[in-house]
This record gives sequence, structure tokens and C-alpha cells, in this order.
Amino acid sequence: MPSCPNLEFMTNISINSLLRNKFDIVFIASFFLDEKENYFAGGGEIHLKNICDACKENKKILIIQMTNANSRIVRKDGLLIYLVKSWGYLHFKIKVRSLLQQIRTKHVHFNYIGLETLVRKRKNVTYSATFHGTGWDFPISNFPEPYVKNDLKTVLGAKIRKRWMIYEQNCAVKKLDKIISVDSSLLRYCQQFLPPLSHKIFTLPNSVDFERFTPANNHQVRSVSDKFIILFPRNISFARGMHLLVPIALKLRADGLPFIIQVTGGGIGYRGGRPYKDMLYREISRLDLKNYFKFVGRVPHQDMPVYYRECDLVIIPSAFSEGTSLSCLEAMSSRKVVLAANVGGLNDLIIDGYNGFLANPNADDFSNRIKFIYDNFDQLRKTIVPNAFGIVSTCYTRAVWESRIRAFFNHDAP
Repeated sequence: MPSCPNLEFMTNISINSLLRNKFDIVFIASFFLDEKENYFAGGGEIHLKNICDACKENKKILIIQMTNANSRIVRKDGLLIYLVKSWGYLHFKIKVRSLLQQIRTKHVHFNYIGLETLVRKRKNVTYSATFHGTGWDFPISNFPEPYVKNDLKTVLGAKIRKRWMIYEQNCAVKKLDKIISVDSSLLRYCQQFLPPLSHKIFTLPNSVDFERFTPANNHQVRSVSDKFIILFPRNISFARGMHLLVPIALKLRADGLPFIIQVTGGGIGYRGGRPYKDMLYREISRLDLKNYFKFVGRVPHQDMPVYYRECDLVIIPSAFSEGTSLSCLEAMSSRKVVLAANVGGLNDLIIDGYNGFLANPNADDFSNRIKFIYDNFDQLRKTIVPNAFGIVSTCYTRAVWESRIRAFFNHDAP
């Protein structure tokens, strides 16, 4: 069955024509396509694309997305995407409020909590959202210089932002009919602070296509390089722990490890107009660490398997705002040892010492764990790697996830 009966006609339709159609699901996203109309390679956006792929064969889908460019309708991979020109996040939410009063649909789903705050609910419409992991667990002091400035303005701003995010989260739980949570943190929160509403939370961890993310030779678990290759498959941002890379490298160099940290992600975040990635490059150059880093840049998601295959260890040193990380699942599926921070949904995925390793999100803990893994690599890969792959290939497969997602959007409890 085609995903959208009028899709060919709707490629160049006007907005008024769009509003005359009825959709099974309308997704609201702040990001989905980038400026060149390619998929944005963030975890939340990949998650939304996977939902659409699972549902589009028997659901008529519309995605409404914010853009800085002109408003337009794009057809891509059987999906209809309405890019709405907005002067920032608040303006987009105001426009979404108006649009959702006009568009006919059975189900509205927000790709992030917070997008629903201004929306007026309509009868006979289900309202839901995805919770991509606790976002308000960021620090409010001792920020990592030079990337984040330690001053009164930053501290007060962090405190206000934290309170606002918790407020938005509470409002979302009260307002929405149900919520997909990619880890168990929201359910635990509601069980403690909003117990009458905890039934709205459906914990659906992320998944991995373990047939794609696996080495060509299942026994190929050591890189062919003479260096110990440590993969950082993350965007360059404070939340993803980029501020730990330089101090980790300094400690490993002092310990005499022959290593390279390979970074496969783009830069996200600024301080005073200067991108984090530029500050990171400068720190690496200043401390003479160039020979210990390799920057690949942003890699399309479909090209990531080769980078997992070519590394020895995958590190996920997230500082905060982490769900059931796709990178973590992909690394375990690729039969690689994983070292992750003990924050957010990473605790749901890794049993320390059984299918991977957990460390506190600081340079000392991470570098000590990396040295332990390096010294005991041959022994650990015989136990850790099979345990990790066994869990992923049983509990986190795309087929299991798609079945539960379809049930969620068919108004049945997964």
C-alpha cells in the first residue's frame, strides 16, 4: 500500500491544498532536514526517521519542521515534509499552534518535549511526544574552560534553564496523552513525583540494525593499525563530552599508550561566537597533540559502520542529556568494547564489566579505564564483546523496535 495516495500530486501543492488533506500522523520537529535537504545526523532526527520508515507503509504522514529559509514542501523517501520559515524556536511554536488548528489528523507527535507547550488540544486527536533522555541533568557550576565560561551569568542561566526544562517536562506529562521515553529516566521521575500520570510513559529504548552494524568478519575485533584506535562517534559539543578529549589524551600520552582518538562528528555549540570545535583544535595544537587525533568531520549515518569496524574501543563520555545512545548500541553491535559515562540512558544499556564499561564523566576515570582496557584488551574482547552483541541482537533489534512503535501509533500499548 502506498504511504501517501496523493503524494505525487502533493509535491508542488500550495499550503491551502495541503490543509485540505487528512493525515494519520503529523510529526512536529525543530530539526529533520538540513539546509541542503539532507537528513540531519542527530540521534533525535535519526529516531524520527526510523519511526516514519516503520509507519509510512500504512500511514499517511506529514512532518512539520522549522527552517530559517523560505517555507516550502519537500517530498523525500516517501515522506511529505513542510518546512516552515520561523524566526527562532518560539516563533516556530506559535506557528505550529496555528497550523495544528487547521490540519486534519488523528495523531500529533512532537519529536521533542517542549514543542507542545503552546498547542491547544482538539477532540478526537491523540497527542504524544518522544522523550530523548533527561536534558536537565547538566551542571550548574565548574564549567569546562575554555569551552564554557565560569561566571555568574552562566551559573544563573544554567539554574534558570534547568528549572524551565523541568517545568516543561512536567507540563508535557500532564498535557500529552502518552510519551515515548527512550530510557527509563522519565518513568522513574514520574513514579516519584507524578505517580498518577506514570501510566502515560512508554519506555521504548532505541534500536540498532545489527545486520548493518557488524564487522564483515565476525572475528575481526582488533583494528589493523599499529595504534590503539579510540573512536569518538559524537558531535563536538559540551553535552557529548568533547571537553574531556584533551585531558584524556594528555593522561594517555603520559602513560605511554600508542593511541589515536578518531572523531566522527560535526561541531555543535559556541562560546562568544567561536565554535567549540575551533577551540578544541586550538587546544590540541597548543599542547602538541595533533598526532593523537584524527578528525573525519560529520559522517552520514549510513557510512558509520566502517568507522566502527576500524577501531578498537568506542568511548561515549557524555556529560549530560543522554538517552539510550545509538552510538553505544551500534558499537556493541559492531563487536567493539564500549566505555561510556554513567549518565542518562547509558546506565540502561551497559552493565559495568559485563557488556561494556562505565565511568564517571571526568578525564581521570575515563583515562584510567582506557588504560585498563588497553592492558587487558585480548582477554576482555573474549568476554565483553560476545556479551554485548548477545544483548543487542536479542533485545535491541530494529524488528522488535518497529513492532512496538507501530503498536504505539496504532493507539495500542506496546
